[in-house]
Amino acid sequence: MAGTINKFDTHVANYEIYVAGGRTLGSAEVTLPDLAYMTTTIKGAGVLGEIDVPTIGHFSNLETTIKWLAINEHNFKFIQHNRIDFAFYVAQQGYDSATGKYSIVQDKFEIGAVPKNLNLGKVVPAELMDTETVCSIVNIKETYNKKVVFELDKLNGICKINGVDCVSDLKTALGLI
Repeated sequence: MAGTINKFDTHVANYEIYVAGGRTLGSAEVTLPDLAYMTTTIKGAGVLGEIDVPTIGHFSNLETTIKWLAINEHNFKFIQHNRIDFAFYVAQQGYDSATGKYSIVQDKFEIGAVPKNLNLGKVVPAELMDTETVCSIVNIKETYNKKVVFELDKLNGICKINGVDCVSDLKTALGLI
């Protein structure tokens, strides 16, 4: 049947965190950023109400949150007064309904960020500490199945979505290229 979707991603099978090139254990949950454009509200003659118009290549503050099972030495790397580079390697499980086979696809997030806060969590016998780190993202690149699908570097003027340089016209207009 034309238009039938056979292959689809079902869930995260597992993931790993790498900080400064080394594998980091002990994370319970990672919240990735909300990619929200910065917008300007336009209104006036000929416009029925208001429209929020995105500014090309400009995103609001991006944050990532890592919830840790317990405090360990890695938590404090995320609160130093320096930028930290880390990566999330995600193994996404998929299913092909035509063949009945499962598969694994890599989804990788490479992030450069500055620490924002470290919540040390709580101490209760036989419970997780729920230590939490929040970072403000300076640059992020997502590579899905070996293809770069999103790249944003706020300080170096890079915004690419599915291989398209979204800010090339902007950089040309500014005399940067």
